[in-house]
Amino acid sequence: MRKLSLQALGLVAAFAAAGAVFAPMQAFAQAEKLPTPVVAIIDGDMIANESLAGKGVVLEQSKYAEALKTFVSDNETKLRAEEQDLTRQRATLSPDVFEQKARAFQQKATDLQMQVKQRSDQIAVATQIAQRELTSNILQVGQEIAKQRGANIALNKAQVIMFEPAFEISKQVLTALNQRLTSVKFTDPNSLQISYNEQGQIVDVKQGGQPLAGAPGAAAPAAKAPAKK
Repeated sequence: MRKLSLQALGLVAAFAAAGAVFAPMQAFAQAEKLPTPVVAIIDGDMIANESLAGKGVVLEQSKYAEALKTFVSDNETKLRAEEQDLTRQRATLSPDVFEQKARAFQQKATDLQMQVKQRSDQIAVATQIAQRELTSNILQVGQEIAKQRGANIALNKAQVIMFEPAFEISKQVLTALNQRLTSVKFTDPNSLQISYNEQGQIVDVKQGGQPLAGAPGAAAPAAKAPAKK
């Protein structure tokens, strides 16, 4: 029985060709060797909470939330008084008149619930917009400080299980951020027009009739057409 030889199968030429391909690939791999990773850890949550701009966002949000709390308390007091008055009148009113007044009272209560939801959502959206701007600045400053310290990888502390404390640059980022940014704009919640779907979910947010960038439902920027050559 004849033995199969590499030459008979044409594999000698195949291996030779493969060697010719692998050689330049190995040279390319050596030339494109990845750099040694140098990691920087950044505590984004701590910076957001402790920064001057972050504290400013909390203060603004608290101011509007406190105003809403007062609004709710005042209107609930009025509704309770009206309900008690309606209950007292029931004995002297005809069933039709009482039913009419009861429906009007229920409508007032429903309207108040809708007002409270809308104002609460307005505050939440305004807070979200301010937080996004703050986050954007934290990322920018964090990248700059990481590069200054010789890092080529930056990770959020919340996503890391363990690390050497020397890798963390959160305090340096916080200091740099406070020097550059003492506050971020907090949009007046009352200036926001919010639209809802049938499920009561926010589908559109506008300010002055225009979609508000960075808010739920805001239209994405239109893509630019490629330049003609």
